[in-house]
Amino acid sequence: MTKTKEASERTKIGKELGMPKDEYKAKYTGMKKDGTPDLRTELGVKALDQQTSRFLEKEEKAEEQRRQEQQLRQDEEEHRRREQEEKRRHEEQRRQEQQRRQDEEEHRRRQEELRRREQEEKRRQEEQRRQQLLFEEQRREEQQRREEQRRRAESMFSQQSFSQPSFGFPGTHVGFHSSTGSANGRELFMGPRGGVYHFSRNGNRVYH
Repeated sequence: MTKTKEASERTKIGKELGMPKDEYKAKYTGMKKDGTPDLRTELGVKALDQQTSRFLEKEEKAEEQRRQEQQLRQDEEEHRRREQEEKRRHEEQRRQEQQRRQDEEEHRRRQEELRRREQEEKRRQEEQRRQQLLFEEQRREEQQRREEQRRRAESMFSQQSFSQPSFGFPGTHVGFHSSTGSANGRELFMGPRGGVYHFSRNGNRVYH
């Protein structure tokens, strides 16, 4: 169909439909002056279809954009959640490691305290043994000294008993005292009346 025939056809249809003259001109797009499609014409129906298609396409794009934005927010939220989870995991690992070090330090401190106490106990026992040995040695020396004094006193008393009269002179040394007390080993002297005495620590005479 030529342009002339097409224009004639539009004019014919437009007149039949009672359309204004400017609406069935060649430049007519099927839209009314108020911007709405003229459904009385094929171009108006096509315009409505195009408008609907554009609206649906726009809505689809908007929906796709909303979906992408929602997916992006979900991805960001998932990323933040994973970061927080990873942070909590690292924090838990750090806390456990710190607790492990504290436990090891406490165990080491207790071991050192135990070793220190064992060493102190060992030193104390060694000191007790040393003191015991020293005491026993001093006691043996004291016993030997007393035994030696006793033997010397008995020997001298025995010699004087054979070499001097039994009464002797006052103040004469007659031997050494033998006992288990503190006076053991002290010199014995003849008293003015024939008794035997020794001097105490205070210088007093103690008669036997």
